[in-house]
Amino acid sequence: MAGTKKAYDEVEFDERRHSLAVLPLDLSDLRSTRAFAQQTLDTLGPNKVDLLLLNAAISNGSEKAGPRVSKWSETHIVNHLGTP
Repeated sequence: MAGTKKAYDEVEFDERRHSLAVLPLDLSDLRSTRAFAQQTLDTLGPNKVDLLLLNAAISNGSEKAGPRVSKWSETHIVNHLGTP
């Protein structure tokens, strides 16, 4: 987060016309995903998202335990079962 925030702080843009929020999101962690959703709603209020930039990542497959030593692949649970 610190590196990303620093990079965006170095970009010069008209803050009177545009706003920018950098929020953490770990799609392999349902708690992180829920926290991101709530932070997004809290940050935006009634405004809409014009651009969402996500950084691609690699996660363990189902052959390895999840981050909380679950027998299930938490990435699969969050991305496929936990979202409507």
